[in-house]
Amino acid sequence: MFAENLSPFFDVAGFGVTATWKRADADGGDVTAPVLFDAETRDVFGEVTANQSEMRYPSNGAFADLADGAIVEINGTRYRARPPKLEGDGTVSVAVMELI
Repeated sequence: MFAENLSPFFDVAGFGVTATWKRADADGGDVTAPVLFDAETRDVFGEVTANQSEMRYPSNGAFADLADGAIVEINGTRYRARPPKLEGDGTVSVAVMELI
C-alpha cells in the first residue's frame, strides 16, 4: 500500500475500528488507535468458516512496538497477537489475531 497519508484508510468513520492494546509493561497504560480488522468469517447460520483474524495498522503508529503475545481488544473482544509482519512496502504491519 503506498500513500502519502494513511489516515483515510484507518478512519473509524470509514473502514477502521478502534483497537486497545492492553499493555503489561513497565510503562503501563493502554494504547488505543484505529486499525483495519478482518474478523473470522461466518456463514449465514453463524458457523465459523474461516477462523483467522488479522489486524493491520500503520507500522510507525501507536502499535509500532506490538509484539507476539500482546493482548488487544477489538469490538469488545480480546485477542492475542501473533508475531507482526511488515506488509508490502513496510508502511503497514499485519498481525494474526488469536481469540482468547
